[in-house]
Amino acid sequence: MGISKTKSESFKAEKMVSGVRYYKTFPTKEQAEDWLELLTHHNKENTLGKIAREELSQIDSMRMRESIPSFSNVCKDYRIHFKDTGLKDEKPLYQLSAFVNIFGDWPITDIDRIMVENSLDDIQEAKHLASPTVNRYQSAISSVFKWAASQRKYREYQLVNPTRDIIRRKESAGRETYLTKEEQSRLLIEAKKSKWSGLHLYLYLLLLTGARRGEVIELRWENVDFQRCIMVFKDTKNKSDHTISLPQSVIKMLKEWKLSLPVTQWVFPYIHDPRRAFINFDNYWHKCRDNADMPAGLRIHDLRHTTASTMLQDGYSLEEIKQTLNHKSTLMTNRYAHHAKVVSTVARRDFSHVNVV
Repeated sequence: MGISKTKSESFKAEKMVSGVRYYKTFPTKEQAEDWLELLTHHNKENTLGKIAREELSQIDSMRMRESIPSFSNVCKDYRIHFKDTGLKDEKPLYQLSAFVNIFGDWPITDIDRIMVENSLDDIQEAKHLASPTVNRYQSAISSVFKWAASQRKYREYQLVNPTRDIIRRKESAGRETYLTKEEQSRLLIEAKKSKWSGLHLYLYLLLLTGARRGEVIELRWENVDFQRCIMVFKDTKNKSDHTISLPQSVIKMLKEWKLSLPVTQWVFPYIHDPRRAFINFDNYWHKCRDNADMPAGLRIHDLRHTTASTMLQDGYSLEEIKQTLNHKSTLMTNRYAHHAKVVSTVARRDFSHVNVV
């Protein structure tokens, strides 16, 4: 115990008080000596004694605070759990990273409702998010707290989910956006200007096939048969593979794209690491969407709606659209007919009782 000089030319003062070691670092030796002198009064009922006890209390509080896991560390554990569950949709992890940037090393017990509410507002403003998307971010951080509260290693901290009383933002009632053919062309033209050279092909495939975002972005080269001109989306939302035929023009585009890439199993590999699929490309998408002057709030999923709507206008049947989009039933497909104001009752009527002149 006493005073020692550190490598950084500061002075570390140490003292045992009631069997507990206390230490603090000071820029000068005189300050370190004054601090040690102060602590000798910790058991006295005078002003110096009160100040000394407050100093010790602050150090105890700081130690306790440092022993509490940080939000960042809890999130690291949660990410491991998330990966172990085998879930493919990594969007919640991407959304969670926004909160890690905000809270970082904050003790998990210090994060309260007001902090989360403010962070949701900041994220919405910074990313220009629609209310339903903000709700997904809220769900992401809520999942972390729910999971941590159920884990034995975090039980002693008696965690309370700070999102519990946060009112969710109003969801839009089945909002769907459909692009006209002119808008689709404009979007693809702008995609060619993107700094991510794969954006044009990616959006082209979405509009051509009506596939879901993840089905295309997680496509592997082993699932593209150049000889037979087919593409297989593995383990889709319907829990089955979905095989589609491709025109020769698209096969040519895919061949040229593959030649431009480093060796990788992914059709759309991450720019900085070809061993990973490029899951989080939203910055490129948002810039392309905005530069192309698309409808406000256009989502990747709206391109799927666009495919169905365009096919309907081009004369494809609802059954053909159902097969293309890999819907389980025509109930999902019927809404596109409603959007296009196509009334199918006349075509289904038995009009044989009327004599045709």
